[in-house]
Amino acid sequence: MTPGRAVWNELVTTDLESAKRFYGGLFGWTFRDIEIRRGRYTVASRDGERVGSIFQPRDGSIGNPSQWVTYFSVESVDDTAHAAEERGAKVVLRPVDVPGRGREALLVDPEGAPFALIRPTGGDPPAREPPVNAWLWVELWCHSPEAAGRFYGGLFDLQPRALEIAGTQYHVLERAEHSYAGFIQLLDDVRPNWLPVVRVADAEMVATRAAELGGRVVLSPSDASPPGSAAIVMDPTGAAVAVQVWPVPVPEVRAARAGKP
Repeated sequence: MTPGRAVWNELVTTDLESAKRFYGGLFGWTFRDIEIRRGRYTVASRDGERVGSIFQPRDGSIGNPSQWVTYFSVESVDDTAHAAEERGAKVVLRPVDVPGRGREALLVDPEGAPFALIRPTGGDPPAREPPVNAWLWVELWCHSPEAAGRFYGGLFDLQPRALEIAGTQYHVLERAEHSYAGFIQLLDDVRPNWLPVVRVADAEMVATRAAELGGRVVLSPSDASPPGSAAIVMDPTGAAVAVQVWPVPVPEVRAARAGKP
C-alpha cells in the first residue's frame, strides 16, 4: 500500500450508456457490465487492462451532476475515514468491503470535493509509466490549495509544496521526492472537485472528438499552457475530465509530475 496514491477512478453518472459511448469513442475503452443491486455498473478497460468504472445509481439520484471520483490507497480505510472526519470531512458512505475490490469509503472534504478511500484487494496496482489513454495524474480544483494541502497531507502523511509554473502557483503533495497529486486554485464560483487527467497523444484531436461525441470543451487546447498540450472536456452527462500530452514541454511541469509513483 502507498497511502495517498490515486489507484482508481469511478464515474458516477446519470446515464451509463451515454457515458460508455462517449469514453469508448474518445479513448477506445471497452466495457464489461456487472450486475449489482444498487444500480448499473460497468468496468472500463484499455487493451485488456482495467482503467476505471462507471456507476449509475438505481434510484437515479446522485445529488450532483455526474462526476468522476478518485480513490486513494490507504493502509486502513476505517482509521483514515475517522481521521478525515476529525479534520472536517464528511463520511458519505461508511467503510464497507466490496467483493473483488477491497474495503472502501466515500467522503467529502472540508471544501465539498468528493473523494474515496480504498485498501485494494491484493494491494495497489503496479507503479509504471501510464500508457496513452490511461490515467496520468489527478488534480484538486479548490478555493484554498494551502488548506487542502494541510488536510490531505495530514491525512496521507504527504508533504505539500508550492511551485511556480508559467507564472502561476501550483501545489503538489510529495513523499520522498515522489509526487502524488496537484492542487489548483479556483478563481470563480465552481464547486471544488478532484479532476482526473488522461494521458493522450494529441489534445487538439481529443477535444475535437469530444465535441463530436456530444461532449463540451471546457478548456480548449489553445488556452492551455503551453498551447496545445492539454484540454478539459465535459461528457454528455456533465462530468469533467482532463487530457494531457505527456511529457509536457515545460521543465517545471515535468519536475512536478516526473516522480509520480
